Amino acid sequence: MVATEGGTATATTARSQSSSTRGTIGQIDPLHYVLSRLEHVRRKPGGGYMATCPSHHDDKASLSIDQNPEGAVLLKCFAGCSLDDMLGRLGVPKSDLFPLKEIGGSGNGSGNGKDLGTYRGKPITKIYHYRDEQGAPLFEVLRTEAKDFPCRHSDGNGGFAYNLQGVRRVPYRLPEMLAHKDDTLYVVEGEKDVLTLVQLGLQATTNPGGAGKWRDEYNQFFEGRDCVLLPDADEPGRKHMEQVARSLGEVARSVKILELPGLPEKGDVSDWLGPLGHMSSELVRLAESAPALPKPIIKPQGFEVASIGDLLDEPEEDIRWLVDDMLPAGGISMLAARPKGGKSSLSRNLALSVARGRPFLGRETVRGPVIFLALEEKKAEVIRHFRRMGARRGDEIYVHHGAAPKEAVLALQQLVIERKAVLAVIDPIIRFFSDLKSAREYAEIYNRLGVITDLARQTGCHIMCLHHSRKPAMGILPSEDDWTAEVMDSVAFVAAVDTTIMMRRKENQRLIRSEQRYGIDLPPTYLEMDIETGLIRSLGEVDTVNKAHAMRRICEHLATHDGEPQSEKSIIAALGKDTSLEPGALRTLLDEGQVIRSGRGGRGSPYVYELAGSGSAPADRGVVLQYPSGGNASPAPPSWLDDAPDPDPEDIPF
Repeated sequence: MVATEGGTATATTARSQSSSTRGTIGQIDPLHYVLSRLEHVRRKPGGGYMATCPSHHDDKASLSIDQNPEGAVLLKCFAGCSLDDMLGRLGVPKSDLFPLKEIGGSGNGSGNGKDLGTYRGKPITKIYHYRDEQGAPLFEVLRTEAKDFPCRHSDGNGGFAYNLQGVRRVPYRLPEMLAHKDDTLYVVEGEKDVLTLVQLGLQATTNPGGAGKWRDEYNQFFEGRDCVLLPDADEPGRKHMEQVARSLGEVARSVKILELPGLPEKGDVSDWLGPLGHMSSELVRLAESAPALPKPIIKPQGFEVASIGDLLDEPEEDIRWLVDDMLPAGGISMLAARPKGGKSSLSRNLALSVARGRPFLGRETVRGPVIFLALEEKKAEVIRHFRRMGARRGDEIYVHHGAAPKEAVLALQQLVIERKAVLAVIDPIIRFFSDLKSAREYAEIYNRLGVITDLARQTGCHIMCLHHSRKPAMGILPSEDDWTAEVMDSVAFVAAVDTTIMMRRKENQRLIRSEQRYGIDLPPTYLEMDIETGLIRSLGEVDTVNKAHAMRRICEHLATHDGEPQSEKSIIAALGKDTSLEPGALRTLLDEGQVIRSGRGGRGSPYVYELAGSGSAPADRGVVLQYPSGGNASPAPPSWLDDAPDPDPEDIPF
């Protein structure tokens, strides 16, 4: 059988081929091309070949075949047959007696006469094109003058990216493989060997990257095929084909490993068919007579267990953090808040913190590139906020705005790999899945988020998903213990992630807390945004800040009644129950010696309180309130704790 590189004409024998299509498959040795169409070929002692002439009844092998220094084939029939008649019977035009100088665009390889450019200063001598099932280009393998084999793919901007990150990989000449499913398929090591076999009318393929780079994902294209594996004559080549055989054994109809006889160390099938002078018919006979490898025994998949003793002996796995004790590298998180609740603003603060490697809410971050998918918010608002925060051109934040592409997960995977991102933000997650049927179906949401989790685990990039929380039902107050119950739609939005971060807007305050699979939960914490810059900072845990605020107000109240000790009842009446009885506020003031107590605490002699050092103002008594955001607090509580009005939402996206 003869097959062209473009996968066009075929015939049962070389002689029945009515026309040659060698010119579409690249520069191939024309000598072997012609020899493959002749019968009773033998080598001449002085060089060249003899064969029976196709133009007359020849039982003496009177046709001489030689090759001139330029590589052209010379044919001479000693019975006097004309060249045109012999070529017509062989189905070979005169042009195919000469080496090709250039390759047409429909093939899988290019080079030989073309200026193919350079790679790192080294001339490119060959380009092998890898295509998908429909023939669309995926990537290219280059061969340089120095025998390097770099890979590249289109970068989408008219140039090339010299890697295969995020690119689908397939066997070489995949469309031709699929077009000839009934043919024996030869698997070799390298694109050059593939083309050597193809020009002899055989179907062949290889994998990108050479020895040791076979992937099980290629197996789907070999299902039900008869495969002959031709290893190179070296240890890496033999081990490679053993790996391929194990992989294909479960899907192919038959698998054979054929080590070519007489092949020298480091030789390959091109050497065997070229300088060593063997014929394609000999290769086919050896392949047919080689024994097939036994089919592997498929064992049912079962549970793999380990004893608790073995598990305890394993070293403890270190968790790598993007944000210390909050967001694990290679993890997934959910940031939820009600609409206009500030989640987008907080996520942009996170993006800038990671891009610069600076703390986020008081926790250290790992610096790296960030991808921000703004699928809902206006482009102008996103730009405005980043500009207010002081983002610069050199900050590695890559922003997409508008709808997500149809294959959003694959697109994000490619983007994460190309940009080497350590953080990706999806705002909001509900718009990431364009074909989502229902956000309330647990199984669907869990499986969708599972795909994103796999992407995060494989790439090491943390992926933060933004989602809405619901308003509590009428007459029901928000739970102070289970904030995650407020996440809108399915509970899978919480169950499938490593970290859930909830935000609440309480009057003119923003509160945040986290529930985590790893690390330390963030307790309810106050946030504050700088009105001018849009930067957000942590003001400390709610209990600690409230306690400090209560302590200050108690001191201020006692200062206005200097010399008049106040009972707890009078403090409550003046300041309100919530402030004066903030757990531990009065006790802490006593323990720190800022307030003194008198009385016996019984009926008729209740406890009364006054500032220590009568006659001094609170500021003079050294009242220092401790805030958990680090160090001593400023002398005044946060402005919003004094019921300051909300900033204009048009000006502040929080």
